[in-house]
Amino acid sequence: MTLRVLVTGATGYVGGRLVKHLLAENKISLRVSTHRTGRSLPVWTKDCDTHYVDFESDEPLTRLVADVDAIVHLVGPNAQSCVADPDRAHRIVVDGTARLIDAAREAGCGRILYVSTAHVYGNPLPDQIDETTPARPAHPYAALRHMAENMVRSAGPETAIFRLSNAIGAPVDNLADCWGLICNDLCREAVTAGSITLRGNGLDVRDFVSLTDVCAIIAYWLDGRLNATPNQIYNIASGRSLTTFELAERIANRYKALIRDDPTINRRPVAGNAKPSSISTNLDALLTSGFTFANNLDDEISSTLLFCRGGLELN
Repeated sequence: MTLRVLVTGATGYVGGRLVKHLLAENKISLRVSTHRTGRSLPVWTKDCDTHYVDFESDEPLTRLVADVDAIVHLVGPNAQSCVADPDRAHRIVVDGTARLIDAAREAGCGRILYVSTAHVYGNPLPDQIDETTPARPAHPYAALRHMAENMVRSAGPETAIFRLSNAIGAPVDNLADCWGLICNDLCREAVTAGSITLRGNGLDVRDFVSLTDVCAIIAYWLDGRLNATPNQIYNIASGRSLTTFELAERIANRYKALIRDDPTINRRPVAGNAKPSSISTNLDALLTSGFTFANNLDDEISSTLLFCRGGLELN
């Protein structure tokens, strides 16, 4: 039986990678929404039922959700855009999500996955995080995402929330808005300047997860293997801490192996007694389902470097 799936925000950073991943799934029929038109559309959209949708407007979403079995909701501006224009961000993230839920309810589609952010837990993030850690969103981006989470969870027992950590991986086309992410930004600098510059001393820690794993987990949910608990929240991370200096070193090593050059790493001086902290993200809700991580961060770094060097769509 073919599963009919709607992916909103399909030409964004995560959306593009997800759609490319799902297009390889013969048992999935894809409908996608995008705010891009004409020549700005990636070539792969011709393989989907593609709809232009402006989530900032009040246009009805009835046609978009008609006859779908599941929805993966990815629409939303990045953190910088949320600060620059909070009213617009609210219209897209909160009002747009409410309209999507209303349309899905009328269409009888209760399976909705909302991809949110780990930053709903606070800024800075707590040292220990699991799905029961209280949400304390401090940034407008996180606060809006948390509001959308609550609306999705109220839509019914088949909904799920994915709180995504720091993703690593190349976009599928060069219009995807992903260069505010630290790994992508450092990869681009390595290619364009032959150097890697950290804003701090490199001892700040993140939990980086590959986009390959993110897409595989979403496909796992679509396959029905993560619905043991109604309205489940899942932390989508690797479960491992990595300092930004360690990330920079990995980028430099991959750059050297691929391009035969050795970029310099610049950072602020490290005080004699300074030590990195740690972040521990509990992934039990995901791992007990049987999902296995590929943890292919170096492969993702390599693909991002090559993307930055060529500036072309990945095959």
